[in-house]
Amino acid sequence: MVDGQEIPDANQELTFPDEPHFTIHYPPVESAKSKKRKRTDDPETETERDGFGESANTAYYVKPARLWESLKKYRKLTLTSEKFEIGDVVLVQKDEVQGSKEDIDVQSQWKAKLLEVRARGPEHVFVRVYWLYRPEDIPGGRKPHHGRNELLPSDYMDVIDAQSINGKIRVKKWDEHNDDDVLEEDDFFWRQKYSYAKGFLFPPLRQYCVDKAPASPDEPLVWCDKCEMWLHQSCIIEDATKRAAETKHQNEDLDGSHETLFVKDTHTKPFKRVKGSQNRCKSKDKNGNTTNGFRAEVRIKDAIHGEETEFETESKILVVDLSDDRQWQEDLLCLSCHTKID
Repeated sequence: MVDGQEIPDANQELTFPDEPHFTIHYPPVESAKSKKRKRTDDPETETERDGFGESANTAYYVKPARLWESLKKYRKLTLTSEKFEIGDVVLVQKDEVQGSKEDIDVQSQWKAKLLEVRARGPEHVFVRVYWLYRPEDIPGGRKPHHGRNELLPSDYMDVIDAQSINGKIRVKKWDEHNDDDVLEEDDFFWRQKYSYAKGFLFPPLRQYCVDKAPASPDEPLVWCDKCEMWLHQSCIIEDATKRAAETKHQNEDLDGSHETLFVKDTHTKPFKRVKGSQNRCKSKDKNGNTTNGFRAEVRIKDAIHGEETEFETESKILVVDLSDDRQWQEDLLCLSCHTKID
């Protein structure tokens, strides 16, 4: 007896429960490095390398230790004819949806990296995983710069039942410092990792534009050759709608009405009035709200926008007054050097 508790006999026959539950534990740094002799019931500390880069390895142990060690290790497993290997990123069931793989909402499923497979027969198969979080699932939540398919690999592990796996996906590491590294629309990707123990993201994200803020891969950027700077389209739109609102208020102060919208900037020119259904890109601020009572859209030369079939012949900004649907166009200017962007 030690502290009123009986030390389990290592030679005692192991009883395997019908529904075993395994938990991951993380020893303190001093404990993980300690060279003191362990008690016979102390679990052996293991080390898992960082699964997504060059970060520090993670020390851990699984309880109940003897039960876990009694399971046979495997490199692969097969579930409903789909094969999985160590290193795969898998979908983990979050809901009770039944049906084919096409019925699964991939976005809502949990994601995890497969680290280890252990089993005691086909009815008891367990996997140890690293979790990949969605931005909305960590403290601080989703930010404007987070992509729709962005994931945050973590150093947090769990042991889960293999039957909870719904499939697997490919997750790409996106090098945002390489302008030639382009993501496809449906790519799941990561560019930062999340330290669960310390509660922070790393490494720092690349900064863009005059506001020195990160960028979402879902938002197109505009390049200024003179400044050699990428500009957020949201910043360009916010600037255009803000200037339009200021001009409108100035005109109202002058004549007491808003019958005529007069844009004083010399780089603007008339544009035909269009129906609201043709305005595909709404002007939104960084909190997702339409700004200043106006809508704006950035059009880029040699690009096709929306349902149109012809390329744009010049870069420009289209601005709409939401109070009366009047619309005009402006030259697209750099927010830093104010040079026209072709």
